[in-house]
Amino acid sequence: MPVSVIVTDTGADTDVLSGTDLDPMPGPGLIRVWMGSTVNTATVTASMPEQNFTRSAAIVLKTSGVPVIDQDTPVVESATDAGEKLTLNLGGTTGTVYTVARWLSVDELRAGLT
Repeated sequence: MPVSVIVTDTGADTDVLSGTDLDPMPGPGLIRVWMGSTVNTATVTASMPEQNFTRSAAIVLKTSGVPVIDQDTPVVESATDAGEKLTLNLGGTTGTVYTVARWLSVDELRAGLT
């Protein structure tokens, strides 16, 4: 079954997924993360062991702050292994940042789920 996490943050230097069902990754599969902010100064640095996805990248300004997962481009889209940790650190003046993270297992991907 897919694992989805929705997090609302207002502070910089926050590890967004810490303490959620995706900390660490539940198994081999695919993680996608979408983010939106209520201000245009919020940034994110995203990394996994031996992978740096983005460093201090601007988070998309959204009127409501909420990302639209069937329209917006994911901030991160990566294969995962069981136990891996995806670190998403917020920076800048964050306003309110909304994060939607969705993990799918290898079997779910093979079955055509997205």
